[in-house]
Amino acid sequence: MRRITLVWAALLGMAGAVLGSGTALASTAVEVDRAVNFHFDAPAVVATAECGFPIEVHTVGNGIVISRYDGDRLVSQTIQFVWKGYFLNPANGHTVDSMVAGPERITYLDDGTVVDVATGTTHRNLPGEGLVSGFIGRGYVVLVPTGELDSDGFPIYDVIEDSFTGQWLGNSGMCPALA
Repeated sequence: MRRITLVWAALLGMAGAVLGSGTALASTAVEVDRAVNFHFDAPAVVATAECGFPIEVHTVGNGIVISRYDGDRLVSQTIQFVWKGYFLNPANGHTVDSMVAGPERITYLDDGTVVDVATGTTHRNLPGEGLVSGFIGRGYVVLVPTGELDSDGFPIYDVIEDSFTGQWLGNSGMCPALA
């Protein structure tokens, strides 16, 4: 069984904070947060590992997060986003354009289990070559808390189900263009 920490939970929390002031519907248990022209610039860790040299990602996106509550307990989130940007090799200035779009639905069960379903597309094209990196499809993961925390205080989960349906090209197709 594979174990992971939910660093993405921290990223989601930060995104929620940055997404701006939510619109809380007074008599309901639904919160809606919108972001327009949200900038995200960071090291592209997975692409860096696949290519063997430092790569950065620079994107601008629009998104919406719809959070549903039962009392004070978060029961689900629906996230819809569109990111446009590029991957950059900072050593030589070479870039590959990127676009990511799709919804994600996260359900938080009473026992702490997290079910995450993400569908969408990521495409990275090069002029004259077409699609060199990305995916189109549906990912599904079920996470069960172990009761342990990582060094940053985030829960550690066991992955009990993990599947992907669709086409997955990974990041390595960008490497020659960025080298």
